[in-house]
Parts: sequence; structure tokens; C-alpha cells
Amino acid sequence: MKATVVTLKKPVKILQVFSKILYYYKDEKSFADRKHKLEWQDAESVNGFVADQQLYLPEQVLAHPALHRCNVITIIDDQTIEPYPWREKEDNNCFVLDVPRPFGDFNLALAEELELHLRHQSLSIQKPSRPAYKVCDLRMGEPVEVKINGKYDHSLFGSPRARVFKEQQYIFHYIGDFTSFQVLKHPVPPIHKCIPENRKLVNLLKPLW
Repeated sequence: MKATVVTLKKPVKILQVFSKILYYYKDEKSFADRKHKLEWQDAESVNGFVADQQLYLPEQVLAHPALHRCNVITIIDDQTIEPYPWREKEDNNCFVLDVPRPFGDFNLALAEELELHLRHQSLSIQKPSRPAYKVCDLRMGEPVEVKINGKYDHSLFGSPRARVFKEQQYIFHYIGDFTSFQVLKHPVPPIHKCIPENRKLVNLLKPLW
């Protein structure tokens, strides 16, 4: 069967994101108690990839309303072990970065470089308080790992329960600009992805106790 090729109206930047988010309570305050949940593993991905200078994306991206207006498409491979019901899971998104756009507790922005900013007063990281600022530039072929943590009261989400702690790890890898992609029909066969080596680390972890 002939592959379906979609031509985009303008070049888009492809941002590969590996993510790992851990929600925990006071009984896991020791890092040794949760270290194994934060270790990176290679991914078996069905969310898109680049091979031989060709971009491949799953067919569900065709339904994204911003597909032909966007300038950044994310390929997200989430390694979160214990997702919480209020957390929305995304595998791909199409960003129109005419203004900064939210990405979790961050904003993606596009100036001379693709930029990552910390959002101001995110509800999911209430303490310690952090100002909004640019975390780093995301340059092509230069993966960046970002670690950040925080705490908040679970009652914000509708039930008066114990304080929740949140530790996040991301690897952002801007892998290139593309003007077309091949469509991966459902069911998409998984492809093995290695965690990028030689990545820069931005450590935003703070003491929480």
C-alpha cells in the first residue's frame, strides 16, 4: 500500500519530548524511596519519529485543528508510572507560537530560538514560589533535560486530602524542521527510541521539607 504523504503549508519544528512525572505523598519524602520511579528507560513509541530525514506521525494528528497553521509539533513519549486522573495525557500537539503557549508547568515560545519558559504561579507547583523566566533555548540537535519539583494542596482538585508532592523530568530534543510527513496508520507498530545522551541538565529542584 502506498504511503500517505501530507504536505504542510509551512515548515514546522519537531520537538521530541520524553517526560516522567511522579506524584507522591509525605511517606516517600526520601529520594531513595522513589529513585527507581524516576530512572529513564528507552521508549517503545507509537507517537511518531524521524528516520532517514523523513518525519512520520500517527494519523490522529490529522484531526488537530492547528495542523496547517502551527510552527511546532511535539512528539511526546510519557514514562509516567502512576498517572493521576486529573492529568490530561497528550502524545502529540500542534503549537501556533505567535505568543507563548502552555506546556505543563512551562511555556513554549518562539523568538530567534525555540524557547522554554517557566510559567508563573502554576497551580500544580504552588510551593516553593518561582517567578516566570526563560529556562533555556531549545536548539536543534542539542537535547536538554529539565528537572523541577513542587508541592500543592490536593484540595484544589475538589477533595480535602493530604498535600501532594510533584517531581517532573523532561528531555526536550528539537530534532529538525519539516515541510511534510508520512502518515502512520492505526495500529501503529512501536518503534524503539533511545534516551538522548550528552544532554544538558537544567536542575530546578528545590528542598521541599
